[in-house]
Amino acid sequence: MADLTVENSEEAVRLYSKPESISTFQVTEGRLPEADGEIALADFWKDRYQIGQTITFTKKEEKSVLKSQTFTITGFVQSGEILSKEDLGSASSGNGSLAGYGVILPSQFDSDVYSIARVRYDDLKNLDAFSSDYKTKRSQHQEELQDLLEDNGQKRLASIKSNGQKSLEEGKEQLQTAESNLENGKSQLEQVESRLKTQEEQATALPEPQKSQAKGQLTKAKEELATKKEKLAQTESDLANEKEKLEQRQKELDELTEPKYHVYNRETIPGGQGYLMYSNASSSIRSVGNIFPVVLYMVAAMVTFTTMTRFVDEERTNAGIFKALGYRNQDIVAKFVLYGFLAGTVGTIIGTLLGHYLLAGVISDVITTGMVVGKSQEYFYWSYSLLALALSWVSSVLPAYLVARRELHDEAAQLLLPKPPVKGAKILLERLSFIWSRMSFTHKVTARNIFRYKQRMLMTIFGVAGSVALLFAGLGIQSSVGGVSERQFEQIQQYQMIVAEKSSATEQEKTDLESALQAESIHAYQKIYSKSIEKDFKGKAGLQTITMMVTNREDFKPFITLEEKGQEVQVTDGAVVSQKLAQLAGVTVGDKLELDGKEIKVAAISENYVGHFVYLNRATYEQVYGTSPQGNTYLVKLKEPT
Repeated sequence: MADLTVENSEEAVRLYSKPESISTFQVTEGRLPEADGEIALADFWKDRYQIGQTITFTKKEEKSVLKSQTFTITGFVQSGEILSKEDLGSASSGNGSLAGYGVILPSQFDSDVYSIARVRYDDLKNLDAFSSDYKTKRSQHQEELQDLLEDNGQKRLASIKSNGQKSLEEGKEQLQTAESNLENGKSQLEQVESRLKTQEEQATALPEPQKSQAKGQLTKAKEELATKKEKLAQTESDLANEKEKLEQRQKELDELTEPKYHVYNRETIPGGQGYLMYSNASSSIRSVGNIFPVVLYMVAAMVTFTTMTRFVDEERTNAGIFKALGYRNQDIVAKFVLYGFLAGTVGTIIGTLLGHYLLAGVISDVITTGMVVGKSQEYFYWSYSLLALALSWVSSVLPAYLVARRELHDEAAQLLLPKPPVKGAKILLERLSFIWSRMSFTHKVTARNIFRYKQRMLMTIFGVAGSVALLFAGLGIQSSVGGVSERQFEQIQQYQMIVAEKSSATEQEKTDLESALQAESIHAYQKIYSKSIEKDFKGKAGLQTITMMVTNREDFKPFITLEEKGQEVQVTDGAVVSQKLAQLAGVTVGDKLELDGKEIKVAAISENYVGHFVYLNRATYEQVYGTSPQGNTYLVKLKEPT
């Protein structure tokens, strides 16, 4: 796997070697590469490239890991690891944001070292990837694998340094041999030059014919000597350059740090943002689905209960006629029960079909917008359907049965007469004379009817309350989610770019970067120290990446605004921790947060919606870690942000 840049652009592309069995690519058009110089690109690049076209990649600043830079497109594919078409994550090439991916043959990589290994476990194969059982077992395997790889970094570093040092020693020996040969050459040239001077002096004493011949030979010898001196000087310059290169390689070798081995899962793997978004969206829908159906059922049940009660009351006279004609009470009750049964059953069947085959598809399409996920499979959940049917009978059949049975306790003659009004009594408002006396006649009648028929009143109150609660919940969710991006990236994080220095950057490269940041398009920048820390919140959110930022100032303004409940906070005497991180770590202001084996006092908790952050000033970092942070990252604001 390698990140490269499309030629004449800043678009980063991740190239994978063609897998054999795990995480294979699904071909949507054309075919997978079968020979050197062939490539299959991401499916969402169909509108930009065609099969048969060539595409060229570059690797700026570093030697490319590919044997060839130009490939012929043979097809388009979809990856089971990269689900999103829009947010593919970060890249180590180009503008830092991954724009696409492709697959080539393993033989095209000019490297003997693999950069990624995919592992499959038998006990996870048949489990639902979103289930708690799957996540628990996956976490256990991750921990086991992480423990196995714990000391691999040290071994790998020792191996690299050993092989590198061996190569350098061979180079130094060759350089010493060349320098020795150079000195010998210099000595020989000095001897030749000395002999020429002696011969030149002797030639002056020769007779004229011999003198002219000797001068010609001496001139030719001097020209050859000058040529050899030039070659010797060039060789000396080349050796000096080689010596400088060896010293630079030795410095780079000495500065190598221990490589880190990362154990990822489907959510945290590079490019796995789409899977994480899909998982989070599904989880959110599941959480909402645990609440909304209950409220919806209560509202529907109350409406149905009230409707069936009124229906039986309105059919009171007809029930009296049937009873007077000799029909049994059971037969009359059966009429109402059958009506409720049929209405509830038909409504449930229609609702079940719409929920399974229409609403579920709409929600799935919303979740998978901008992803390569295919059409969702449709399942019929008999357990939920039967539960819904039973609950519909409870709200439609049961009230019809109870009310009809109660009414039929009266004689037929009483049923044929209009139902007497509810016994009058003073309501609460009548006892509050200062309110009652100011109400109009219509309002008084309305108030009496509401309080006199308490059942209808309660049904109305709870029904309206439930409906309004659902309405406000939906609008609230829409408003909250819709404003997150603006709040996070325009009001909290106000910078447009993060520019990170390479750990191996030379002083000249750092100076060039500073000069580049003086460009007219850049409004302001601030140099900070930044590093990523991985922490496993077992049983909560699993492995999370935390970004630590350290500044020399009291705050990060105007690049980052830190607020707690609307009040700005300063980065002094402790760390400012983002909200979600504080929740996962279970810390509050004044507590200690453990990171990298160090405990940091939490001075404040800041509002944040995307990612986990810890903000420190220089003094706090030095106090905690015992070292001075060296700036390695620039926060950049543009004059015309896009």
